[in-house]
Amino acid sequence: MTAFKIRIREGDLMADALGFVYKRSDGCYFIVTDKNLSPTVREEIINHKIFQILVYLPKMPYTVGLNIIQSSIERQAFAREVAVSNEED
Repeated sequence: MTAFKIRIREGDLMADALGFVYKRSDGCYFIVTDKNLSPTVREEIINHKIFQILVYLPKMPYTVGLNIIQSSIERQAFAREVAVSNEED
């Protein structure tokens, strides 16, 4: 993922946080996931965050929210991913 300036890291996140994205000032995105996730859930979170980076983040700034409340963009991204996934089945 380094070719796309996306780095993936694990950390000890709060109980309700599965992962988040932040963008450094040099344009590199970091996806941070909780280190206690199962490999399957971790993969789902990473795929969701990559989708956000590619589809939404070029169009709008992204701020890290620490309140665990999903923004409308999170809900839209999830709904769109579900729709795309259902089309592929």
